[in-house]
Amino acid sequence: MKKILPIMLIVLFTATSAFCGQFEDVVKMAEQGDAAAQYKLGEIYAKGYEDDVPQDYKKAAYWYKKAAEQGYADAQHNLGFMYAEGQGVTQDLKLAYVWSSLAAAQGKGTNNRDVVAKMLTPQQLSEAQDQAATLQSQIESQTETTE
Repeated sequence: MKKILPIMLIVLFTATSAFCGQFEDVVKMAEQGDAAAQYKLGEIYAKGYEDDVPQDYKKAAYWYKKAAEQGYADAQHNLGFMYAEGQGVTQDLKLAYVWSSLAAAQGKGTNNRDVVAKMLTPQQLSEAQDQAATLQSQIESQTETTE
């Protein structure tokens, strides 16, 4: 038993150190504008990571939005869910529809979009559809200029 404890501590320290290094790499890439890293950082904050990174929905929403604005479908889907539930953001069903709609256009979370659509008045739904179309055009034009 005395020999096992030091080995377990070394394994635990190594795993924690490895995560910290990976986390720092993800943060650096996210700050440089990498959409996949921004999404990953959103995931880390949404779930938390043991004692290393506490769960923080505000930070998760922030990073999801950064990736979503670049057209990252999984981030759009998760951001739509966060707006629907009011996790880390003020609940806003129109924005929930907007982000869920953009994700659904890429095959992610059509059910979320449809559930939220039923919660909106016809006027709100029309406004949200217009907003989604405008945002999609902005994302597409941004993508064209970076390619």
